[in-house]
Amino acid sequence: MGKNQRRTRKGKGPKLGEGERLWKRMSSLIANNQRLWNQPWDVKSIAELLITGEKLNNLFAVDAKAERSFRAKLDQTVAKIRKENQYFVSLAERKLRLRTIDEINQIKREISQWREFLELYSSANQLFQGPPNLVNDQDKKRYKIIESSWLSILTTGKIAESLSLSENESITSWGSFNLEYEIGKFAEQRCGFRFPDAAPSIALLLLQNNKISVNELLDLRLKTRKRDGKNPFPRQYDKRLSNHCNQQPE
Repeated sequence: MGKNQRRTRKGKGPKLGEGERLWKRMSSLIANNQRLWNQPWDVKSIAELLITGEKLNNLFAVDAKAERSFRAKLDQTVAKIRKENQYFVSLAERKLRLRTIDEINQIKREISQWREFLELYSSANQLFQGPPNLVNDQDKKRYKIIESSWLSILTTGKIAESLSLSENESITSWGSFNLEYEIGKFAEQRCGFRFPDAAPSIALLLLQNNKISVNELLDLRLKTRKRDGKNPFPRQYDKRLSNHCNQQPE
């Protein structure tokens, strides 16, 4: 009984990502020092801040192995957060900047607004709902961004730049929330399809809203499969090949 209770307590609460943990450590040491908030950071300067602020000098003076482990883990963490573009912003010359509290709160508000929109227009338990009946201008603007991204996904395999959790830069993932995944899931919920990916649902919704024609969709699909090396059939056959086939005996 006691063991089970201890296991339950151990797994309680959300697990923070490495970037968020490092941001919390640094921001608590920086406090209200605006110069440090704006300062470009690298692995060396981050290490100096943590060692000094968390008073690790005495430990490292008697335990060289602990310092090596600290620096190796910090190297791995910084390499990872450069790719994430979440709690830290990547700068030139492999530098980083901490996001301000205001920036983070704005992104989290945008996530909340996206979740409200997606839940509102995908909650009906019906198949083949088609494009949603949008209730206000803000929702119309948001759905227009979604449609632009869907078109971009079908044409280039990439999302539109306008699909972002920030007005100033392209951010589509934050923590466990992935906006690109969510708009694909949204299309599937509107249509009720169960395909390996969201492309058929996206295509249907764009067709229903007259954002693309059947012929344009066919051309896009053929180009995509050709780009991926999965389509042996051209949009139009070479007439010489057709004539040659017709001349062959049965």
